[in-house]
Amino acid sequence: MRVLFYNHAPEISGAERVLLATMTQARKGGHATILYAPSGALCHEATNAAIESVPAAPITLGYTHNPLVLARYLAGLARPVLHLAGAVRATAPDIVYANSIRSGLVAAVALRLVRLRPRLIVHMHDALHASWLNRLIAAVLRQEADGIVAISRYVADSIGATAARVHVVHNGVNPVQYRRDDVGGRALRVRFGIPDAMPLLVVAAQLTPWKGQMDALDAFALLRATHPDAHLVLAGDAKFTGKHRRYDTLAYRDALRARAAHHDLRGHAHVVGDVADVAALYSAATLLVVPSWAEPFGRVVVEAMAAGCPVLATDAGGVPEIVTHGVDGWLVPPRDPAALAAALRCLLDDPPLRATLARNGRVTVQGRFSLTGYMAAMEGIWRDALRDTGDGAPARGRRLESAPARAEG
Repeated sequence: MRVLFYNHAPEISGAERVLLATMTQARKGGHATILYAPSGALCHEATNAAIESVPAAPITLGYTHNPLVLARYLAGLARPVLHLAGAVRATAPDIVYANSIRSGLVAAVALRLVRLRPRLIVHMHDALHASWLNRLIAAVLRQEADGIVAISRYVADSIGATAARVHVVHNGVNPVQYRRDDVGGRALRVRFGIPDAMPLLVVAAQLTPWKGQMDALDAFALLRATHPDAHLVLAGDAKFTGKHRRYDTLAYRDALRARAAHHDLRGHAHVVGDVADVAALYSAATLLVVPSWAEPFGRVVVEAMAAGCPVLATDAGGVPEIVTHGVDGWLVPPRDPAALAAALRCLLDDPPLRATLARNGRVTVQGRFSLTGYMAAMEGIWRDALRDTGDGAPARGRRLESAPARAEG
């Protein structure tokens, strides 16, 4: 089948990494694959993967409670809507795959302007928290989308998981991509100035308040009373910057750097920016720490488990759908540095427990989070959307069946 993948943002974060994997697997499976996104890092990576890209009009749609500002944002959607409608007419896809809530809203309107309407699949990577605006968004998506993919039950519940067209599909990974790399791990420790014998805690996430990096720094300060040789690396950078964002992530990055430079953490807390070789990062780590307030899914958890790195994460959002506490990972309450510090002490003092969590984590990924299984579920949703004509009318003038996805190597 022919799929137009629409992403409203040009940057690459977790959702875009999932999108790149989905497009790559779709192309390997014989589907015609086109990326429609604003020019930037995502289009560059797609081109490197031999995926055709079409430049999209950028979206300016920020977080506001001011109805006048919101009206200006909505008026500004006219250009992206018209551009997407034109791209759909030009590329004639069977499916428009919107890779975010914002993309889904634009696509829902744009497809109203297309005579031969393709099916609309919206992939939700974030939860819709309670507000009148989000209730309206949920109603629009339920009405207009032929299928909604939620990355966790937590996300599905925010839009109405009982809806017939809402599907929970956890992200999948190729374990080979995250195979343990001790040589790369040692090289990263040398780069950061951390000896092999010293415990290394890693937080790998974009720098934004809800990812909980400040909680990790506060917990690390408490930990150093008993483990003064430990180190903490915050890997990641400020993404999605600008005045139209919920958080000022550049200011947050500065605050993290200032906290890491404080006398109680200086020389042991490292804000290092993005690390391209995440397999080496997980190999270097004694523990992966995920201190998010409420992670919609927690792809980094699955990646680390695939790499054999034990995981300590918060018991919130979608993470409990991945981790069974005490079996293949360790869970603590969110936004509680004291509880996080206590769990860090427990795990650092118990190497056999860490080894058990790491071993079981690999088994969990192999059994529940394979890229092959993820892609099979996604293709099934695409096929069902093409078959389901709703009022009896076909989605377009023709309907194509998909080829099976190839297993990753």
